[in-house]
Amino acid sequence: MSDAKLAQKLTVKKTIALGELCKAYLEQIPEGALEESTLQSIGIHSQHFNRILGEKTTLRSIRFAELQQYVSARSKEPDKRDKISAETIRKELATFGALWNWAYGLEYVSVPFFRKGLVLPKLQDKPPSKHGNKL
Repeated sequence: MSDAKLAQKLTVKKTIALGELCKAYLEQIPEGALEESTLQSIGIHSQHFNRILGEKTTLRSIRFAELQQYVSARSKEPDKRDKISAETIRKELATFGALWNWAYGLEYVSVPFFRKGLVLPKLQDKPPSKHGNKL
């Protein structure tokens, strides 16, 4: 019995929605730390995360299954030429991993990013160079 007293300090776990996280992450990047094209890519990737996973989805509720569903959904979406490339999805996951690990440092999630085991689309072989290998 504790006589209605807490044995230890009550801790409230922080929570953040995916949309809030994406916005906060972009805002915290120091000016000049990343190229403008990299910042634009992070913004575009964030739009895809918010659209597919849900911007109001809490980060703590995203599990392996949701990431696999994200990969599957993106791999079926059209691109300029055909479907979204495997390389694009891998880059998006790298961005998601950076967001996740930043959130991990701020204690919004309790585990580092967990990409291992995701089934990703097969990478396409690049066509041979017209010029061959020149050193």
